Amino acid sequence: MDIEERFRTKACVQNVQPSTVDRVWFFVDLGNIEKGANISYARWRIDYERLLSYLLDDRTYAGCTAFVARGPYGEEYSESCRRLKAIGAEIDSRGYYDEARDCQKGVDTSLSLAAYKMAVKDKLDVAIVLSGDGDFVPLLDYFNEEGKRLEIASFSGSVSKEIRYGPFDLTYIDSFPILESVPRFDEDQISAQSRDVYA
Repeated sequence: MDIEERFRTKACVQNVQPSTVDRVWFFVDLGNIEKGANISYARWRIDYERLLSYLLDDRTYAGCTAFVARGPYGEEYSESCRRLKAIGAEIDSRGYYDEARDCQKGVDTSLSLAAYKMAVKDKLDVAIVLSGDGDFVPLLDYFNEEGKRLEIASFSGSVSKEIRYGPFDLTYIDSFPILESVPRFDEDQISAQSRDVYA
């Protein structure tokens, strides 16, 4: 059975309808969403305040947490962390960089646990996950059990098959006017800027 057929027959679907009174919390997989922008458009800076506003629509903003790995992988996103903190977002940097595999580890787990805990504690009605990573598929089951809604937002170039063909409310953010072109920071500047970002 191919992945499209598997998800067409999957029993788990969104069983909570959206409402304008919903409390929305954003969970940002920073490495995934920033790499999605790079894959699609070379080098850009994301205006997160505008992005969250578009995704929020007429609903109630409850908060935002961005997840990033420490080490070389995370340092590249120090400026984005700074911009997110400026609009009130929390930064969770418990993930780590796996040099052997050249990727971040632990970020998906931290994000999923944080979202589930907030759902259980009734601190949100809707979680919007900014990531196209397929590791978030099981989170939908947990949210349905708690009577909460899960939405996914990502650039089309970084959406996994599990998300693309899954039973998700998926928003492609490619067409949103949220990007501005900026030059890359050199390595010395990145290291200097990253020292106080993860506090």
